[in-house]
Formats: sequence, structure tokens, C-alpha cells
Amino acid sequence: MQAGRSSLGYGSNPQKKRNFVQSVTQDNHSIMAKTQLTFVLSENALSVAELDGDQVTPLGTIAFQGRKDFQYKEQIQGFLAQLEINQKTYEDYSLSWFNPLSALVPMNIFGASNPEAIYKTCFTQETPVNDIDYNRISELSLVNVFDIPLWVKSFFVIRYPRIVMQHEGSHLLRGIFSGSTFKLGVHIVLHAQHFQLIIVKHNALLFYNTFEANAVEDILYYTAFSLQQQGLYNEAGQRFIYETSDTPAGMREKLQQQLHALKELQLLTATATEHLQFKYQQTCV
Repeated sequence: MQAGRSSLGYGSNPQKKRNFVQSVTQDNHSIMAKTQLTFVLSENALSVAELDGDQVTPLGTIAFQGRKDFQYKEQIQGFLAQLEINQKTYEDYSLSWFNPLSALVPMNIFGASNPEAIYKTCFTQETPVNDIDYNRISELSLVNVFDIPLWVKSFFVIRYPRIVMQHEGSHLLRGIFSGSTFKLGVHIVLHAQHFQLIIVKHNALLFYNTFEANAVEDILYYTAFSLQQQGLYNEAGQRFIYETSDTPAGMREKLQQQLHALKELQLLTATATEHLQFKYQQTCV
């Protein structure tokens, strides 16, 4: 290389070099500023948010009135029109679906069977074959088998062909295990009539289940009982309480207060979970 000559070939032309640097900076910024439209959906409500890197912008929530397929579609279509979402373009689209009927099975068992047979083995509820779906969670060598109504898939795929739809539990597990999971972590996801409980420790998934809950006392009981069954009573760790699209008003605060007052669970430190139900969807696109 000749002395005084740039390895990029600009020689002594500083203007040309500045233009190149500016161009690269703009290109890198456009790559890093990847936008994602995220949906959190259950049979009770829908929440929508924009993701731009680590920035989360909630756009709105709708509580459903009618519960028939066509009523869901009409309500969501009107809601999205109000948000004027279709006037923008996003790099990625994702949806987190909650249904209490969700079962985790090892990949080798799943490979030797099929989703319909596994679902019927785990649940007694009759479900149309087209509603049974699954997500592979390669990080844990597990498969999440669940049901998602056909109207959900058809409605969102028609509007957003590139959308990735997964069960809430799949997003949670990927999100949880993308961070630190060595210490005891108790994850409680609040819904209108149910809550999801996930317990992790020493980088392993110890417990995953969904319980019916009509009051905060039900959540306390099942959480305490599950920890006791795992031999984790009176153990220090972290507790994560997540609000979702259909969490009853004030439930999270009331649960936090009662968990803190319960002697056996006082060693679980409250940890922030704001917008994680949206952020965790970044793990699936």
C-alpha cells in the first residue's frame, strides 16, 4: 500500500470519505431500527403495540363483547381501523395467543406421535383438528401443543401474510431463557379467569401449568402449593408478575401485596415485567 493512501481507496479526498461514512451510518441505523407490530390476544381481549428495538409503544386494547367467530372479526377489524395500523409498514409481525389448554412434551415423544394424538391424551375437551397447533421450543427441546381457533389464523394471516403466531407460553419460555435463569424465578401471568405459572431454577424449567383462578387467593394457593411440591418453599429468588390484555384491573397490585405479606414467599423479590409480553415476541421472528 502506498504511503498516505486509505485502504478503502479514498486517497486524500475527505469529502468522498465523509459521504461514505454518512451512507454506512444511515444503512446501519435502518438495520438496527427494526420495527415490529405485536399482538397479545385471548378470547377476552386484544392488545397491540409497536416495537422499535427496545422501545415499546402500546397502541391500544379492546375487550371483546360478542364471542362468536364473526363477532371477533368485526370487533378486531373496527379496532385496527381506528388505530390506522394499515397505513404503516413493519418489518415483522407477531401474535401471542393465550388459551389455558397448553401442554409441553419432549421433542422425541412429539416426533413419535402427532399433535392431535398428544392433545387428546392431555385434554378431554373436544377440539376441531384444524384448531390444534404446536410450537417447537428448541432451546428446551420441547414442543408446546395447544389449540388456537381457525378464525384467528385466517383473520391475521390474510391481513399480515408474514405474521408469526405462537402460544403465549412459547413466547414466555423463549423470553425467560434468553436471560438469566440460574436463580429461582417464579413467573405468574395474569388473565381474566386463569393464570399461568412457570418456575425456573439452575437454568432448567421446573414447572409449567395454567390454573383456573377466580380470585387472588386462588393464585396464592396454587403458587405456594407448586413451590412446596418442588421443595422451594422459603427459598430466595425473584417473582415476575405479568399483566396481559385481559388482566382484571388492580389484580397485579393486590397480588404483589399479598405475596409480600405471605411469610413463606417473602424471599421472592418483585421484578419489573412492564411490556415483556410484547418484548418476548422478538424471540420468534
